[in-house]
Parts: sequence; structure tokens; C-alpha cells
Amino acid sequence: LVPGAASEPMPHVPDGRRRFPVEILTNAEVCRLLDACGCRPYAAHSNLGNALGAAGREDEAIRHHRVALGAFPDNPEVPNNLAWLLATGRGRTPEKAREAVRLAEKAAASTGHQDATILDTLAATYAAADRFDRAIAVAEYAVTVAQAGGDAGLAEEIGQHLALYRAGTAYRR
Repeated sequence: LVPGAASEPMPHVPDGRRRFPVEILTNAEVCRLLDACGCRPYAAHSNLGNALGAAGREDEAIRHHRVALGAFPDNPEVPNNLAWLLATGRGRTPEKAREAVRLAEKAAASTGHQDATILDTLAATYAAADRFDRAIAVAEYAVTVAQAGGDAGLAEEIGQHLALYRAGTAYRR
């Protein structure tokens, strides 16, 4: 698989099989390789990032979301998850808020601005960046999209975020 790799079997590998030297690949390359085989490693990194974020381990969560993003930047859930964490986490900074806005805008655009969850993230990123006028407008639209999709629970949750933005407060997890 790798030009110039040793042709001798590796003694510590069962049955003398050759081992693919994954240590020479980046995490994103490994993810793409696994994806080509039918695996969805970005989902594992993204889900692990979500779990770590929920456990308050934000730095680790961000690292896993970045691996997923590096491998699959066009899957709207991947930048959305990272944007949410950057915008709503304890370690929020102006730089993180700007990055979150960029990621969320891309995710929202890729869904045609029709995914209420991603729109909720976009509104949260605008609020984190102190752009409350945009946060309010996007959150209002997200409520409409959620209601049109029959998701009253999500519409209510976004409405709670909207109340914060109207009060000039960003959402924090």
C-alpha cells in the first residue's frame, strides 16, 4: 500500500501480515481512507466531540471536531457541531466566535437555510460575536422552520434562546 514499505512481514503482527503504516497519515487522511471503505469515522470523531463537550472537556471536544471537519468539511453537521461548541462553550473568545460564525454560515448555506438546528447554531454564533440583531433575525426564522417541520420542542428551545438574544445575552451551555 505504501511505496517503499518493507516487504518483510512484521513479527508482532498476527499471521505475519503486513501492517499499514497509518502513523504516516494525518487524522483527516485516515478518516477519508476509512470513509472510502464504507466506515464513517467523522461521525465517531464528531460524536466523541459532542460527548466530551457535554462532559465539560471542551479542549478535547474541539480537537475531535476539528479532525472530523478536516476530513469532511462539506457535511453540514460537522462544522455545525464545532461552531456550537466554539460559540457556547466556557472558553469562548472573540476569535472563537468569529470562527464559529464562519462555520455556522457555511453549514446553514449548505442546507439552504432550512435546518432549524443549524439555524439555531447560527443564531448562537451571532450572539457570541455580539451581533444580536442577526441572532434575533436568524432565531426567529429558525423557530418558523422548526414549527413548519412539526418540531414544537425544538421551536420552544430556540424560542428560549431567542429571549436571551433579545435581552442582549449570548447562550452559554
